[in-house]
Amino acid sequence: MPALFLPLHRLANILEAVTKGIGVPRGTICTSLTYVPFPECIRLGVDQSFVKNCVLEGERFPAGTFDKECLPTGMLMVQKCIPGSDAACRCVPGDILLEIEDKPCCDFIQLDIILDGAVGQKIHMALCREGRRVDVEVQVQDAFGMIPSAFFELGLGVFHEVQLAGALHMERVLG
Repeated sequence: MPALFLPLHRLANILEAVTKGIGVPRGTICTSLTYVPFPECIRLGVDQSFVKNCVLEGERFPAGTFDKECLPTGMLMVQKCIPGSDAACRCVPGDILLEIEDKPCCDFIQLDIILDGAVGQKIHMALCREGRRVDVEVQVQDAFGMIPSAFFELGLGVFHEVQLAGALHMERVLG
């Protein structure tokens, strides 16, 4: 039987929005990130003192994955960006996410919550690229707005815009 990943923080946010009668935001920067262990982050140029002082001993994100008993073991690394997206102009595969909105970020839940709250706005991200800190401003897109809502049928073919998941998949297959 296949496993199912159900992020409970998302469910809680959805229930809260629905009970208030408001829309459910879903932000994206059109980028695929992966969790990379600290030794790999340090090998890629992240300063050990940043890991120790800001990530391991720093303040925890209140609704995040990690707490004082369950410390993080790595950081988020840019795996790929959808070509033509705002992030593709600013982020490079291999960049390590240091901070988002001036707070250390090594947690997918923290990233999701910040992106969901910033749809249509720009966010500040600090990245480590080849041992150097790079500060970028990235536009947060509405992930729901990227789902095709219309199609054109011609003969046996159906044509529509490509959704976010499909674009990331095609980039992996063709890239």
